[in-house]
Amino acid sequence: MEQKIYQIAIIGFGGMGSYHTKLIQPVAQLQVCGVYDILPYRMELAGTQGLRAYSSLEEVLEDSAVDVVLIATPNDSHKDIAIRALQA
Repeated sequence: MEQKIYQIAIIGFGGMGSYHTKLIQPVAQLQVCGVYDILPYRMELAGTQGLRAYSSLEEVLEDSAVDVVLIATPNDSHKDIAIRALQA
């Protein structure tokens, strides 16, 4: 039986988002499908690493290919993003 590979979108691609990306890479059942960050230079960095750079949080949440959202933004923004992701 073939195991599912879960597609992860990372919200926030600063220090923690980059760190989580590296931790996910060796896990066979997980694949980072893209990232979103409010800072353009972080989106450019994601692109240089071969990651899809989503243009907005809405685009991430509307992408049916995304199985998991990993929130790596400042702590005070987690609640709103998590609620929006759960509603999606």
